[in-house]
Amino acid sequence: MNTVREIMRTELVTVVPDMSVHDLAKLLADLGISGAPVVDVDGEVLGVVSMTDVIRLAAGEVDIGVAPRPLVAGEFSLEAPPEDEYEEEQDVVDYFQNAHAPPVTPRPAGGEAGGSEAAGRGLDQYDVREIMTPANFHIHPDSDLRELATFLLRGRIHRALVMEDDHLVGIVTTVDLLRTMAEPSEVL
Repeated sequence: MNTVREIMRTELVTVVPDMSVHDLAKLLADLGISGAPVVDVDGEVLGVVSMTDVIRLAAGEVDIGVAPRPLVAGEFSLEAPPEDEYEEEQDVVDYFQNAHAPPVTPRPAGGEAGGSEAAGRGLDQYDVREIMTPANFHIHPDSDLRELATFLLRGRIHRALVMEDDHLVGIVTTVDLLRTMAEPSEVL
């Protein structure tokens, strides 16, 4: 059976917390990726940010100005509750931390309504730190693909950080897993 190590990507695209959301959106679009780990200058993982976070900001569904939630970390465990024991709308932090995010207070993105240029100018007002999920839920590179599938499904996420000895060594996405499953000889 394959392991996460065999399918993970080791050439990582990471972002820093003070990157503008406009620059983040451009990076994600240019590289055709849906998200990235957020790291500090020492390479320590601070959280993750995704295109969904950018869209939430554009829709006014990000609570800007509220102190960020503390980093929540932990390695995946099969001891996690089955899918039907948590609400469908919970995000990965809620699932692993058993806490609820603060209520969302919409804030206009700025700029004039309509047109991608106006939206781009508005996104320059915000940085990654304000929209990222301060979470570092990860899976070990020697985990098997069934564990990975369970982790992604239960966390309702599309990417998993791969950590070994407290270092980010890779990232694996639902697409990576799907490609492996599509191979003729692959069985989970």
